[in-house]
Amino acid sequence: MFSVILSHAQSLSHGLKNAFRTDDVMAFKNALMQDKINLDSCLLLEDKPYSLLAISIRTGSIKILQDLISVKVDVDKICDDKLR
Repeated sequence: MFSVILSHAQSLSHGLKNAFRTDDVMAFKNALMQDKINLDSCLLLEDKPYSLLAISIRTGSIKILQDLISVKVDVDKICDDKLR
């Protein structure tokens, strides 16, 4: 199952990496649109799949985290085969 998920996960683009690094919501939204990424997608971070919500938490991007919650992103999204 894990390998199937990895085959569908994209790597973080430069635009998304920059948006998370700067915690810039507008840059985040622009990068999502440019990269055609769905809010519930799994993306590779350090060769492991994570949801956008998990990436915002891991990177300390509080503004992006708040924006994702406000648009009702799937908070239960799991992008790998590990149980909680």
